[in-house]
Amino acid sequence: MRAIIVDDEIDAIQTLEFLLQNYCPDVEIVGKATGIFEAKEIIIDEEPDLVFLDVIMPRGTGFELLGFFPQRDFDVIFVTAHNEFAINAFRF
Repeated sequence: MRAIIVDDEIDAIQTLEFLLQNYCPDVEIVGKATGIFEAKEIIIDEEPDLVFLDVIMPRGTGFELLGFFPQRDFDVIFVTAHNEFAINAFRF
């Protein structure tokens, strides 16, 4: 499974990457981004199966990123500390 990680916190990216490498050997990280516009390009170029997505980032939200892809062919796992976004995340 090909995946990308989108989070504005480098420590969060590194932690998730470590966990995936050590506990999910079938997941290949094909890209990492710290913002939605960078992530959009990586998604277009890499065509991942899965996107690990933070919600709140300085230059846009994870929901805005998903808005660029109304016909998504990838799954999303939200990685956020903000539980108030849960309902909206389920909608996506």
